[in-house]
Amino acid sequence: MSNPKPNVPDNKGKELNVKPTLRQKQAFTEMVGNGGNKAKALREVGYSPAVVNNPQKVTESKGWKQLEEEYFPLDQIAEVQAIVLKAKRYIYLDEEYEHEIKSKDGNVIGTETRIRKVQTEVDDIQNLIKALDIAYKVRGMYPKEQKGDLNINVFSLADLAERHNKRKQLGFVDVEEAKVIEEPKINK
Repeated sequence: MSNPKPNVPDNKGKELNVKPTLRQKQAFTEMVGNGGNKAKALREVGYSPAVVNNPQKVTESKGWKQLEEEYFPLDQIAEVQAIVLKAKRYIYLDEEYEHEIKSKDGNVIGTETRIRKVQTEVDDIQNLIKALDIAYKVRGMYPKEQKGDLNINVFSLADLAERHNKRKQLGFVDVEEAKVIEEPKINK
């Protein structure tokens, strides 16, 4: 790994040498082993439900950031990304070919189809992608999930037809005319 004890900047830009707690180390190891599920890792090592439901209480701490930098330094993640783009592996494919059958005097008397193994180079990014995915999750490099109310707009067929006509008048729609025969009745 790059730096065994990286310094983590505090909120004033100063670097502080921080040590993660034993439980943070255990949770970090558990999280890497389970594919990046922070809440599950925190639960497994004994954190309270309040912390499990708000993993950022641990994962945004200076000790956790130190673990991230020690085990998943950003420069190494960038190196793996570069490797992923070039990763290859070799597989063997069966290839048919025609083999000439010759008589004892050397004349071709026929052919037969034979199969030979051919080594072929193919892209091999599955394992590296999995490794990157875990590193991204651990480092918090994926966008945060948005929680809250989901707004769903419900329109009647008449509303949709009216919207369609307005868009058509403005020149946004170039399709055949939509027809609303009858709006379905919904029994409540």
